[in-house]
Amino acid sequence: MNYDENIFKAKANQRARKIWLIFALLLTANYGSDTSKGIRSGPYFLTFVLLCWIPFFAGQILLKVKGMATGVLRRIDDLGRIVIPKEIRKNLKIRDGESLEIFINGDAIVLKKYSFMSDLNDIAQTCSDSIYDVINKNIVITDRDRIIAASGPLKKKYMGKEISKFIEEAIDKRGNIVKNSKAELELVNDIYVDACYALSSVVANGDAVGLVIIFSENNIKESDEKCACFISKFLGKHLE
Repeated sequence: MNYDENIFKAKANQRARKIWLIFALLLTANYGSDTSKGIRSGPYFLTFVLLCWIPFFAGQILLKVKGMATGVLRRIDDLGRIVIPKEIRKNLKIRDGESLEIFINGDAIVLKKYSFMSDLNDIAQTCSDSIYDVINKNIVITDRDRIIAASGPLKKKYMGKEISKFIEEAIDKRGNIVKNSKAELELVNDIYVDACYALSSVVANGDAVGLVIIFSENNIKESDEKCACFISKFLGKHLE
């Protein structure tokens, strides 16, 4: 078996963190018990806790900042493939079949989620503003991760925010959803608005890549639904 210095260092660091954690837990429990029995003083126990746990948590935070907290190593197979761990895919919302961009930064290989809508931000915003001037209702356009364009009084509130699970599911439905009576609309996580709304998925080359939302405290007309469909079809055609 070939020796790999980087793998050896990563595994050694991971084992060292585990050993530190085990000893820290045992000593904290032991000193805590002694303190409760009056064998050791409170200030002594507090000093120990600070000296023991601050370096550990500081190290964990530093690793997260540097992007190395997972301690995960993967080998490239004979075809040049590498598996991205499930936990990382879950945290970054990387779905099966989703496209990733590959960059070279010095001696580092950088993977970045690719948004088909990223090149249409300006077009989406112009289209949204133009339709808003006509119908005077809130308009939001998203890709699969966040809001990329918005028009109306709530623009600053939503622009650039990550979309909610409800919006993700609406995108996957690949169709139009209309609610003519007021209902809770969750555009971003944990922020609700009571509104009537029309949703239309942006589909390009068979893939659902975004969503157009028109919403208002008043009713949604058939013309508003058609506007949402027009924007989604227009953006979808631009991507094909």
